[in-house]
Amino acid sequence: MVMEIGRLVFDVDVKEVGTDKKKVLNNRIAIKLNKDKTTFVDIVAWNGVAELIGKMYNKGNEVCVVGSLTNAKKKIGETEYDTVAILVDHIEFTHGNPKEVGKETENKDDDLPF
Repeated sequence: MVMEIGRLVFDVDVKEVGTDKKKVLNNRIAIKLNKDKTTFVDIVAWNGVAELIGKMYNKGNEVCVVGSLTNAKKKIGETEYDTVAILVDHIEFTHGNPKEVGKETENKDDDLPF
């Protein structure tokens, strides 16, 4: 079991795949290790968890993902790479996101260190 807290790196995009139209979300979280160091980890979520992330989160929002490590393939151009991702079983809500977007929080993403 793996639990990590990080901020979503990309715009949240839930896609339908296959003939049975399963939902999938592929994204990456930025995990702040210390003041000057951040690491990035790919995440994959399916069906209900993918839909929940899609409804509740945006790029830059903090998310706590709980799941397991899985092998994955990533294609960049014509080259395919083996990689490791977190297969998200569920998410935990954190206090790292604004409850309402208003004048005080409108440009919070501009202040992100990554």
